[in-house]
Amino acid sequence: MSSVVQRRTSPGTTITREDAVLVGYLLTSSRSEETKRSYASAVRTFAAWCAERSYPVHPTTADVVAAYIAHRASLVSHSTISRDVAAIAAAHLDAGLEDPTSHHGVRQALRSAGRTLGTAPSRRAAPVTTEAMRRIIEAMDDLDTVVGKRDRAILLLGLAAAQRRSEVAQLSTKDLTRLGVAGHDVVDAGRG
Repeated sequence: MSSVVQRRTSPGTTITREDAVLVGYLLTSSRSEETKRSYASAVRTFAAWCAERSYPVHPTTADVVAAYIAHRASLVSHSTISRDVAAIAAAHLDAGLEDPTSHHGVRQALRSAGRTLGTAPSRRAAPVTTEAMRRIIEAMDDLDTVVGKRDRAILLLGLAAAQRRSEVAQLSTKDLTRLGVAGHDVVDAGRG
Protein backbone atom coordinates (compact mmCIF):
# COMPACT_ATOMS: atom_id res chain seq x y z
CA MET A 1 0.00 0.00 0.00
CA SER A 2 2.79 2.41 0.83
CA SER A 3 4.22 1.96 -2.66
CA VAL A 4 0.83 2.93 -4.12
CA VAL A 5 0.85 6.18 -2.17
CA GLN A 6 4.50 6.73 -3.11
CA ARG A 7 3.84 6.28 -6.85
CA ARG A 8 1.01 8.81 -6.81
CA THR A 9 2.81 11.49 -4.81
CA SER A 10 6.14 13.18 -5.09
CA PRO A 11 9.00 11.55 -3.19
CA GLY A 12 8.98 12.66 0.40
CA THR A 13 9.07 11.40 3.92
CA THR A 14 8.38 7.69 4.42
CA ILE A 15 5.57 7.21 6.91
CA THR A 16 5.63 4.65 9.71
CA ARG A 17 4.16 1.19 9.26
CA GLU A 18 1.39 2.01 11.74
CA ASP A 19 0.45 5.14 9.81
CA ALA A 20 0.56 3.20 6.52
CA VAL A 21 -1.84 0.62 8.00
CA LEU A 22 -4.24 3.40 9.05
CA VAL A 23 -4.10 4.99 5.58
CA GLY A 24 -4.61 1.56 4.02
CA TYR A 25 -7.69 1.01 6.18
CA LEU A 26 -9.14 4.36 5.10
CA LEU A 27 -8.47 3.64 1.43
CA THR A 28 -10.04 0.17 1.53
CA SER A 29 -13.15 1.48 3.28
CA SER A 30 -13.57 4.49 1.00
CA ARG A 31 -16.17 2.72 -1.16
CA SER A 32 -19.41 1.08 -0.11
CA GLU A 33 -19.79 -2.67 -0.47
CA GLU A 34 -22.30 -2.13 -3.28
CA THR A 35 -19.84 0.07 -5.17
CA LYS A 36 -17.09 -2.53 -4.71
CA ARG A 37 -19.38 -5.26 -6.10
CA SER A 38 -20.49 -3.07 -8.99
CA TYR A 39 -16.92 -2.09 -9.89
CA ALA A 40 -15.72 -5.69 -9.66
CA SER A 41 -18.46 -6.77 -12.07
CA ALA A 42 -17.60 -3.93 -14.47
CA VAL A 43 -13.90 -4.79 -14.42
CA ARG A 44 -14.69 -8.49 -15.08
CA THR A 45 -16.79 -7.49 -18.09
CA PHE A 46 -14.03 -5.21 -19.36
CA ALA A 47 -11.39 -7.92 -18.81
CA ALA A 48 -13.45 -10.49 -20.74
CA TRP A 49 -13.88 -8.04 -23.64
CA CYS A 50 -10.13 -7.32 -23.61
CA ALA A 51 -9.29 -11.04 -23.53
CA GLU A 52 -11.41 -11.64 -26.67
CA ARG A 53 -9.30 -9.06 -28.48
CA SER A 54 -5.93 -9.69 -26.80
CA TYR A 55 -5.90 -6.13 -25.42
CA PRO A 56 -4.10 -5.29 -22.17
CA VAL A 57 -6.40 -4.98 -19.16
CA HIS A 58 -4.20 -3.70 -16.39
CA PRO A 59 -2.63 -1.38 -17.30
CA THR A 60 -4.63 -0.51 -20.36
CA THR A 61 -4.53 2.43 -22.76
CA ALA A 62 -6.91 5.24 -23.60
CA ASP A 63 -7.43 3.74 -27.08
CA VAL A 64 -8.60 0.46 -25.58
CA VAL A 65 -11.01 2.23 -23.21
CA ALA A 66 -12.44 4.35 -26.05
CA ALA A 67 -12.94 1.21 -28.17
CA TYR A 68 -14.66 -0.46 -25.20
CA ILE A 69 -17.01 2.53 -24.86
CA ALA A 70 -17.86 2.28 -28.57
CA HIS A 71 -18.56 -1.45 -28.18
CA ARG A 72 -20.72 -1.01 -25.06
CA ALA A 73 -22.71 1.86 -26.63
CA SER A 74 -24.59 -0.66 -28.75
CA LEU A 75 -25.41 -2.88 -25.78
CA VAL A 76 -26.06 -0.96 -22.56
CA SER A 77 -27.20 2.38 -21.18
CA HIS A 78 -24.98 5.42 -20.82
CA SER A 79 -25.09 5.14 -17.03
CA THR A 80 -23.72 1.58 -17.26
CA ILE A 81 -20.91 2.74 -19.54
CA SER A 82 -20.13 5.58 -17.13
CA ARG A 83 -19.99 3.07 -14.26
CA ASP A 84 -17.67 0.85 -16.33
CA VAL A 85 -15.33 3.77 -17.04
CA ALA A 86 -15.32 4.75 -13.36
CA ALA A 87 -14.45 1.16 -12.41
CA ILE A 88 -11.56 1.04 -14.91
CA ALA A 89 -10.26 4.36 -13.56
CA ALA A 90 -10.53 3.17 -9.94
CA ALA A 91 -8.74 -0.11 -10.70
CA HIS A 92 -5.82 1.76 -12.26
CA LEU A 93 -5.61 4.48 -9.61
CA ASP A 94 -5.89 1.94 -6.77
CA ALA A 95 -2.91 0.11 -8.25
CA GLY A 96 -0.92 3.33 -8.48
CA LEU A 97 -1.13 3.40 -12.27
CA GLU A 98 -1.97 6.27 -14.58
CA ASP A 99 -5.69 6.65 -15.24
CA PRO A 100 -6.34 5.84 -18.93
CA THR A 101 -9.89 7.19 -18.67
CA SER A 102 -8.72 10.75 -18.05
CA HIS A 103 -7.50 11.05 -21.65
CA HIS A 104 -9.38 13.60 -23.76
CA GLY A 105 -10.31 10.96 -26.36
CA VAL A 106 -11.94 8.75 -23.73
CA ARG A 107 -13.93 11.69 -22.36
CA GLN A 108 -15.06 12.57 -25.90
CA ALA A 109 -16.12 8.96 -26.56
CA LEU A 110 -18.10 8.92 -23.31
CA ARG A 111 -19.83 12.24 -24.14
CA SER A 112 -20.59 11.01 -27.65
CA ALA A 113 -22.10 7.79 -26.28
CA GLY A 114 -24.23 9.92 -23.97
CA ARG A 115 -25.51 12.00 -26.89
CA THR A 116 -26.17 8.90 -28.98
CA LEU A 117 -27.88 6.91 -26.23
CA GLY A 118 -29.35 9.81 -24.33
CA THR A 119 -29.06 9.96 -20.62
CA ALA A 120 -31.79 8.85 -18.30
CA PRO A 121 -33.37 11.56 -16.17
CA SER A 122 -32.08 11.71 -12.64
CA ARG A 123 -34.06 9.45 -10.34
CA ARG A 124 -32.89 11.16 -7.17
CA ALA A 125 -35.70 10.91 -4.66
CA ALA A 126 -36.72 13.93 -2.64
CA PRO A 127 -35.84 13.55 1.04
CA VAL A 128 -38.63 12.91 3.49
CA THR A 129 -39.48 16.07 5.41
CA THR A 130 -40.29 16.22 9.11
CA GLU A 131 -43.91 17.06 8.24
CA ALA A 132 -44.16 14.08 5.87
CA MET A 133 -42.67 11.81 8.56
CA ARG A 134 -45.31 13.04 11.05
CA ARG A 135 -48.05 12.13 8.59
CA ILE A 136 -46.50 8.70 7.96
CA ILE A 137 -46.30 7.93 11.68
CA GLU A 138 -49.84 9.22 12.31
CA ALA A 139 -51.09 6.88 9.56
CA MET A 140 -49.52 3.86 11.27
CA ASP A 141 -52.24 1.91 13.07
CA ASP A 142 -50.05 -0.36 15.18
CA LEU A 143 -48.10 2.17 17.28
CA ASP A 144 -49.12 0.42 20.53
CA THR A 145 -47.56 -2.89 19.49
CA VAL A 146 -43.89 -3.85 19.76
CA VAL A 147 -43.65 -4.08 15.97
CA GLY A 148 -45.22 -0.65 15.58
CA LYS A 149 -42.85 0.90 18.08
CA ARG A 150 -39.91 -0.74 16.32
CA ASP A 151 -41.08 0.50 12.92
CA ARG A 152 -41.53 4.04 14.24
CA ALA A 153 -38.06 3.98 15.81
CA ILE A 154 -36.49 2.80 12.56
CA LEU A 155 -38.26 5.51 10.55
CA LEU A 156 -37.25 8.24 12.99
CA LEU A 157 -33.67 6.98 13.17
CA GLY A 158 -33.41 7.09 9.38
CA LEU A 159 -34.83 10.62 9.31
CA ALA A 160 -32.63 11.92 12.15
CA ALA A 161 -29.45 10.39 10.68
CA ALA A 162 -30.38 11.40 7.10
CA GLN A 163 -29.72 7.85 5.95
CA ARG A 164 -30.80 6.15 2.77
CA ARG A 165 -33.04 3.10 2.92
CA SER A 166 -30.07 0.78 2.24
CA GLU A 167 -28.06 2.38 5.07
CA VAL A 168 -30.92 1.99 7.55
CA ALA A 169 -31.35 -1.66 6.45
CA GLN A 170 -27.66 -2.33 7.19
CA LEU A 171 -27.82 -1.03 10.76
CA SER A 172 -27.30 -3.60 13.48
CA THR A 173 -26.98 -3.52 17.25
CA LYS A 174 -23.20 -3.19 16.96
CA ASP A 175 -23.80 0.25 15.40
CA LEU A 176 -25.46 1.49 18.59
CA THR A 177 -23.62 3.06 21.51
CA ARG A 178 -25.31 3.75 24.83
CA LEU A 179 -24.41 7.18 26.15
CA GLY A 180 -25.29 8.59 29.58
CA VAL A 181 -26.52 12.18 29.28
CA ALA A 182 -27.69 14.05 32.40
CA GLY A 183 -29.08 10.95 34.09
CA HIS A 184 -30.71 9.55 30.94
CA ASP A 185 -29.54 6.81 28.65
CA VAL A 186 -29.27 7.95 25.05
CA VAL A 187 -28.57 5.67 22.11
CA ASP A 188 -26.23 6.98 19.43
CA ALA A 189 -26.60 5.24 16.07
CA GLY A 190 -23.54 6.77 14.46
CA ARG A 191 -21.83 4.58 11.89
CA GLY A 192 -18.36 6.05 12.68
